[in-house]
Amino acid sequence: MDLSKCKPLNTSNFTQSKRSLYRTLSVPSISNSYAQAIQFARDWFLSKFKPGTFKSIFIEGRYALEEQRMDGAGSKMIIRDKPALAIVPGINLDYTNENVDMYQYGVDMYSPQGILNRSFLKDRKNNVYMGIDMQVLQLPFTFRLRVETRSQQIDFYKFIQLAHRVGNTCGEDVDLDFHIPYPLMIQLAVDLGFDVDFGSDNKAYPKIKNLTEFLSYLNTHSALPFVYKYRGLNGKNEFFLRIQRAYVHIKVDSMSNDDGERKGHLMDNFGIELQTEIRFPAPKFYAYYSDNEHKIDTVYTAFRQMIGKTGRIIISLLTSRNFLCRVILVLP
Repeated sequence: MDLSKCKPLNTSNFTQSKRSLYRTLSVPSISNSYAQAIQFARDWFLSKFKPGTFKSIFIEGRYALEEQRMDGAGSKMIIRDKPALAIVPGINLDYTNENVDMYQYGVDMYSPQGILNRSFLKDRKNNVYMGIDMQVLQLPFTFRLRVETRSQQIDFYKFIQLAHRVGNTCGEDVDLDFHIPYPLMIQLAVDLGFDVDFGSDNKAYPKIKNLTEFLSYLNTHSALPFVYKYRGLNGKNEFFLRIQRAYVHIKVDSMSNDDGERKGHLMDNFGIELQTEIRFPAPKFYAYYSDNEHKIDTVYTAFRQMIGKTGRIIISLLTSRNFLCRVILVLP
């Protein structure tokens, strides 16, 4: 190659467009991930046993008469046949994953840096972007078993010790649906020009009229699939982000047993407890950028209050208000 023919690059031909974008940091419902973790823990524990091993399964914190409603038992008292299983979930809200998930700089420091370049939803034509930051939840679980005889207790104990690998750790890859705050999706639909019905008094639950076209747009411009489905927590249809092959860490700490309960001259209700810690992935917050000013005033949560005889739902304000400021971003 003849280097004498090479000329310096003329950078004056390159132009950069500076655009001013509004942004919103929105905190999703962590209770949705908490419920998913409980279901995962239940399925993981029962997967080691033959179906039908436990005559009754109870999750602490669930509605006490749920089984009566589902089984149509009327006003009869619940009699738990043995072997019985009780699952006691918990959550450590101060867990920071060895300071990896700790962020103490505030939204004003975070926003100029942002996650625009690593957004999963990018539309440079309409100039809208959406990204996500993740965190890990630490959830201690206690699995309590009740059996009738000492021999059953010994057999269950040795089986669990082997099948659940007490004192060891393991992991599983699972597919999860992360909840996306509904007002954030309404703002996105408005910015894209989709027709949204806000109701006559602007207090009703907003609805996107052409939902099929909106979902088609989302899954065309997003690297992660969007799902629109029923959310049992508040009885509404909402949007979720499907994360595939998310890693869940399981640490089986310890196991113990008791000497049962004396009933007359006999012993009954022999117990086993298994202590387990699960580290479960969850969304920390979403960051949304667009040209239009964001008007996000209300977060639709699981907290609902029924008033009067009309059954009107009051949606309470929880988190995720728009932090109004304009951030200058240099886009290619």
